[in-house]
Amino acid sequence: MAHPVVRSGFPPPLLLGSLEIGRFIAASMVLLSHFMLDVAHHARSPDIHILGGVLPPAPIAVQYFFVLSGFVMMSAHHRDFGRPIKALHFWWRRAARIYPLYWLALLVPCIFLYHSMTPHWLVQLVFLFPIRVIDLVPPAWSLRYEIVFYLIFGFGLLPYVGKPVLAVWVLGLIWGCWYYLPWGLSHLLPLPVFPHAWADSLPGQAFDPHAFYFFAGLGGGWIFARFRLPPWLCWGLLAAGMMALVAQLPHIFWGYGYGHPFMQAGTGLAFAAMMLGLGGFERYGRLRFGPWARRLGAVSYPLYILHPPLLLLTWRFAGDFRLGQAGLYGMLLLGLSGLYGAAWLAAFGLDQPLQRALRRWGPVRPAIRGNARI
Repeated sequence: MAHPVVRSGFPPPLLLGSLEIGRFIAASMVLLSHFMLDVAHHARSPDIHILGGVLPPAPIAVQYFFVLSGFVMMSAHHRDFGRPIKALHFWWRRAARIYPLYWLALLVPCIFLYHSMTPHWLVQLVFLFPIRVIDLVPPAWSLRYEIVFYLIFGFGLLPYVGKPVLAVWVLGLIWGCWYYLPWGLSHLLPLPVFPHAWADSLPGQAFDPHAFYFFAGLGGGWIFARFRLPPWLCWGLLAAGMMALVAQLPHIFWGYGYGHPFMQAGTGLAFAAMMLGLGGFERYGRLRFGPWARRLGAVSYPLYILHPPLLLLTWRFAGDFRLGQAGLYGMLLLGLSGLYGAAWLAAFGLDQPLQRALRRWGPVRPAIRGNARI
């Protein structure tokens, strides 16, 4: 019997295990890309490598995070448009999610570099202002983009002005990328000219091509929240997304780069299609994940944001070893055990209890829908 595309009469599941597992894999790729470089530093000679000297492609993991951010926001908040109190609730939850563990991660490098800190730089670091600065916690550059997404999406929830704000954002981003169209088409409209001072500030980041990932996630989240896709369409979206992603890999340097803006849009759409397909299978019960998937998802953000200061502490106090290949693999396994263990303790000993407490202090306490964590 055919399954027509119908509007969903129920909200998305409380938790999508496929997104949680994807979140954990992406955070692990970023961790490995950094930690394996540190391990390689302890090689006895330059010709000794682990895993053939190949590093996991961290950029494609960040692209997944940006698409996931949009998917989660729209699927969790698609009913909140036009309700001002929901914008306040959204901003509170996002700030409570990002800042506490980030501040903990920031504390470590600040202890070592306090003598070179200026008040102006410190304020920029602490509050993650959406400007380009030298970050002491390397993954923080992606959080600055997330802050921009949160700010504008929150305004998008406001009545009357919300949807026009989102429309202007989309049109401005496309116009800003007009240069990348084939010659001739790009001359149909003049290129936008922004003040030079905007390049490294909020306007510059708002219209950066990284926003294409976010918009792709928003579209996928809206479709998932509003429609119950039939299984055959879920299969088609999953297959199409996987094939599109594979086809684009040479153009994004096999996951080590981002490509030109319209390639970024294609990568975002590929990830969004895959999320839609996997989410549909979970909705129909054809994919089932136990509580372990949720635990992996809970560990992901602590793993992502806390591993740089942990590596800094290790680098500072562990000494300088000269190891052969067996020793390097031993260091890799021992270090990963410690990093994952520390992230697990931070997630369930600090982050999760703190999240529950902060949600109680927020402006409103609505029911949670979808994968509300980012």
